[in-house]
Amino acid sequence: MRPVAVLLVATAVIALPRLIYHYEPDGATEAIESNPVTEYNNTWAPSNGSATSNGTYTPPGNWTNIASVGFNYGRCGSDFGNCESGSCCSHYGYCGIQEPYCGDRNSTKFQNLGILYPPHSNTSIHKREMGPTRSIIPRRKVGSVPYAGSGEIRHCTEMGTVALTFDDGPSAYTDDLLDLLDEYGAKATFFITGNNNGVHEIDDCSTGYPAIIKRMYDSGHQIASHTWGHPDLSGVDEEEFDRQMYRNEMAIRNILGVIPTYMRPPYISCDYTCAQKLDDMGYHNIYFDVDTVDYWNNDAELIHNAMDNVDAAISAKGWDPSQGSFLILQHDIHYHSVYSLTEYILNRMAEAGYGTSVTVGTCLGDPPRNWYRDAQPATVEC
Repeated sequence: MRPVAVLLVATAVIALPRLIYHYEPDGATEAIESNPVTEYNNTWAPSNGSATSNGTYTPPGNWTNIASVGFNYGRCGSDFGNCESGSCCSHYGYCGIQEPYCGDRNSTKFQNLGILYPPHSNTSIHKREMGPTRSIIPRRKVGSVPYAGSGEIRHCTEMGTVALTFDDGPSAYTDDLLDLLDEYGAKATFFITGNNNGVHEIDDCSTGYPAIIKRMYDSGHQIASHTWGHPDLSGVDEEEFDRQMYRNEMAIRNILGVIPTYMRPPYISCDYTCAQKLDDMGYHNIYFDVDTVDYWNNDAELIHNAMDNVDAAISAKGWDPSQGSFLILQHDIHYHSVYSLTEYILNRMAEAGYGTSVTVGTCLGDPPRNWYRDAQPATVEC
């Protein structure tokens, strides 16, 4: 992803002050938490005890399981009414699209019928070059992080945090990047492009990418969307917009059984219509406040320029972690960004007192259960 026309985007923001908003750290919306139920994985998150929207309570403790599938979408039954379209009411009065909500109506049957992503009249969801233009996955908005209609997010809200983000992958370098992040105890957010920039489809087992994406997810890194084919979302029609987002969701769903709630628009281009569409789809629109410009410096003799950009950002914010945070853009498709720049950033941020990298969700104070939506069991077994 190469940011372009920054001046034009900035001008557009000024020209439409009531249409396109910029989210700052002190912004907030009403907090609504999702309620994880059964089917846990090995993802963990700290808990001090909190009430959820349906009145249940997460007891305090050092760690609490986070559900990988089976998030509920509210209460149902005689005292609450029906569930949203596409979800079922469980025996215990909770809405969802997984077991134990739908019983024998769940997962494979819906998936094989294409119910979650009903195809366009002229589009088969099995034609991988096309993709669906509709989805009935419930897209309830949860948590306190603003959604796309409230503006793009450029900064972490948790002071003293550093969030490394990587666009356009995975690539042949990503496994080594994950090794490096493990070595430093660091977490990152990966904004994934479904057709891997026209090279391979990420849910194709022959590429090895499903295993890499599962490793990201199981290691506690955050998976986010960067569209299916990396178009400028401000320049496509509505049908193509839907295909770009839903096809990428399907590929991620095929691998992980969930779809992300975070995304980054290619070229950092998302006009008012784009923002409203993403909001309707239940996405947070993530930008950045430090561009390493690794894409113009992917050379052994040039990568120091990207390092200089990081040093300049630290100097500009000062060396007081209580007063600063960093949301950093890189690309794991660039060799020198992976093998030189990333370790440099991790070391420099540690020296400046910021500690190691965290996910975007963490740097925004958003718990892991809000990073994804349940979207049927994974179908890819490589």
